This record gives sequence, structure tokens and C-alpha cells, in this order.
Amino acid sequence: MELNEKQGEVAGEPVVTISAKCDLEMKSGNGENGTDGKDSPQRLSLLVKAADGSGHVLNDLCASLWFSYLLLYLQNVVKMSNEAAAGLLLLGQVVDAAATPLIGYVADRSINCFLCNHNYGQCKSWHLMGTIFVLLSFPFVFSPCIGCNGWGELDKFLYYAFFIAIFQIGWASTQVSHLALLPKMTPHQLKRTELLAIRYGFTVGSNVTVFVIAWLTFGWSENCIIDASDDSKFRNLALMAVAIGIVFVLFFHVVIRERSNMQRPAVVVTESNKQINDNMERLDEKNNDVWPANILSTKCLGVRNKRMTVKDWMRLPQMYIVAGIYMATRLSVNVTQVYVPIYLQDSLKLPCGTVATIPLTMYLSGFVVAVVIKSINKFLGRQLSYTLGASLSVLGSFLIITLDWQGNEFLRYYGIYGVAALLGGGASAILVTSLSITADLIGNNIETGAFIYGAMSFTDKLSCGLAVMLINS
Repeated sequence: MELNEKQGEVAGEPVVTISAKCDLEMKSGNGENGTDGKDSPQRLSLLVKAADGSGHVLNDLCASLWFSYLLLYLQNVVKMSNEAAAGLLLLGQVVDAAATPLIGYVADRSINCFLCNHNYGQCKSWHLMGTIFVLLSFPFVFSPCIGCNGWGELDKFLYYAFFIAIFQIGWASTQVSHLALLPKMTPHQLKRTELLAIRYGFTVGSNVTVFVIAWLTFGWSENCIIDASDDSKFRNLALMAVAIGIVFVLFFHVVIRERSNMQRPAVVVTESNKQINDNMERLDEKNNDVWPANILSTKCLGVRNKRMTVKDWMRLPQMYIVAGIYMATRLSVNVTQVYVPIYLQDSLKLPCGTVATIPLTMYLSGFVVAVVIKSINKFLGRQLSYTLGASLSVLGSFLIITLDWQGNEFLRYYGIYGVAALLGGGASAILVTSLSITADLIGNNIETGAFIYGAMSFTDKLSCGLAVMLINS
């Protein structure tokens, strides 16, 4: 749709022509623009949506093992102390926290990288580099250290720290580049929410895959205890996760065509800010599937019609508000994921298989919520959607604290699944919504999208690592 208006001369001012291309049509077959005409930001095919969601599967598989089983593996299999195990997790989170904004900052400026010059795209180039780092390091994190017979705890700590650092740098590169690709796919809130919901659906599917494999691996013996004899089981889990992830990475890189940063949504130029805002509001109403009049929205977070630099973002209060929301969301989701398996083994004394089936229940309920989250966001708005998800998480945590789990066998063996469903559904709602809010903050400023997602992740990685270290100490 072309908007062409003419402003008559007022008080001697010159005539101004407004021309804003709002449908963001892509040139067919143009590698620089990064997508085929049929897959424009307004009309993304099902194949493109699926490919976009699959781009984070390798990260999701590895993250599921990292958060769910790292402490359990280091403490029960490697026989490291609680403090050393928590220290390695903290190290990984700190490396990730430091690498994420740095990679985001550099990625936004890497226009002249080798693959970028060959029309491969900035985000896809950094995604590929991160994938290689993950593939080369992650299997060693969950494998017995090579030639470490007779090593002390410090030696083992340094051995695992080396591979953890490489893994986290690669993970950060993949995560930031994949998130930064989202605003390039479409400028519309509901479509971004749909892509994020699909992405989270793949996240849930990845976690379900890990937990099903873990369930089959550990079995369902009543009196089993995870110990040093299970080292090969964890190694096989890691290798299978990497093998599955490679397939989805290839699917992502073959199908997705990245749009150039220069092809950002055009700006409506007028003589008054009021006319700019009026035009943009009319376009949003036309392109965003007609939002209900009374909806609570976060559209106002975005900064319209201005190319934002890092310094501009750092001076923007909205960025710190959104960062706080994202940090609280990830802290809730990740800390729960880290300690649920240990809680099941050490506190409730449940069978080994529950370290797979309880997290599996959490992610299945999360998948159900991910399917309907677009509609929830559309009719309730971001704020109410987030509040609904947070309420489910708080209710699940309240039940864990207050109910008598040790004195009631039925509650301990079966009631825990209901609590897991509450925690999983709540986590899904707040995570997808917080990512949508972050996308709203970026708006049309896709040229610095990687930095924003890097800054958001910095807060969540650092806070999670510190929280685990504090709890284990």
C-alpha cells in the first residue's frame, strides 16, 4: 500500500510529499533483500514459520540438559561438591551474560563479514558460528573428563570450565542472532507473537524430546539412585541432543532468507509529529488484525521513525523496564528448571524416572499454553497475559511450599504432576509474552535488534547464575 499525500504551502513552508511503503514488499529472488517475494514479512509461509522456529532447537536441546541435569550430573556423577558444581554453572552463566551483549553489539556492526558479503546475512552468519562452537564443546560438558584419573576437584573444575566457556559463547551467539532475526521477519505485533509462539513450541518440543529420551535412559526403578555409574547415560543424552539439533539447524539455514538491515520499514515523513503519529496509527490498525479498542498494549514501547544507536537505547527508560521484566521471567523459569530434578531426587525421594516425567509434564502444559498464547495476547493484551501466566507460576510455587509432601503418599507421587502443570503453563505464558514485549520495544529499529536481545539476556544469565550459587551455598 502506497500512501501519497501533498501538504499545501502553509505560511510560506514548502510542499512536502509523503511516500511510505508500508507493505514492505520484497524483491523476488533478490539475495540482498534476503527473502523471496512470496515470503514477504506480511505473508510468511508455513514452511518459513517452521524453519524460523527450528533455528533455536539445538540451543533448546542443550539448554534443557544444561539447566535440568548439570547440577545433578556434577554432584552425583562427577562427585563434585555442591559449591564447585554451582560455581561451574555460575561460570557458564557469567560467560553467557558477558558474551551475549558483546556479540549483539558486534553482530549489529558486522556488515562486512565474509558470509554477509556473500548475501548470507548477518544474523545467519553469527548463528552458524555459534552452532559450530556448540557442536565442538557441548558433548564434553556431559562426558567423563579425559585422562583425569587421580585429578583433584580444582583440576576437574578447570577441565569442565574450558568446555563450558566455549559452549556458552556459542550458545549466546546462536540465541542473539536468532532473536535478532525476528524483527526482520515481520513488523507486526501479532505476527511476531505468532513466530515467538512457534519458537516456544519448538522449545517445548525440544525439552519434551530430551525428557522422553532421559525417561527411557534412566528407567523407572523404585529404588534407583543416580551416581557415577550413570556417566555413559549422560554422555549419550548429550550426543543424541546434538545429533537431533544438527538436523534442525540445517533446515533453518536452507529455508530462511535474511532481510537486509537496509530494508527496514520505511518512515512516514511529514511536517508535524502529530501527522506522523496519526498516519502510523492508521497503518497499525490496518495491518495488525484490528486490535480490540480496549486492549492493553505495549505498542508505545517502540521508538518510531528514528534509527537508534546503542547510546540512544541506554538513555531510554523503557529498555530498563523491559530488561527487568525479562530478567524476572527467566529467573523464575530457569531456577525452577534447575532445581526440580534435585528436589525430586533429594527431597521427595521419587524414582529416577521422575527426573524426566515431571519436567516432561511441565513442558507439555507449556506447549498447550504456547498454542493459544497468540489469541490470549490479542484479546487480553500483553499485561493481562503476563499477569495470568505469573499467577499460575506463583500458585504452583505456593503449593510446593505449603502442602505436606512427605506425609501424603498420593500427593507425593501424583499431586506433584498437577503442580508441574501449573509451573509449566505459567512459564510458557510469561516467557512468550516477555519476548513479545521485547520485540515491541525494538519495533522497526531492527538495525540494533541484536544488541537489545543481548542486553536482555545479560540480565537473565547473570541473575540466574548468582541465584543458583546463593542457593547452593
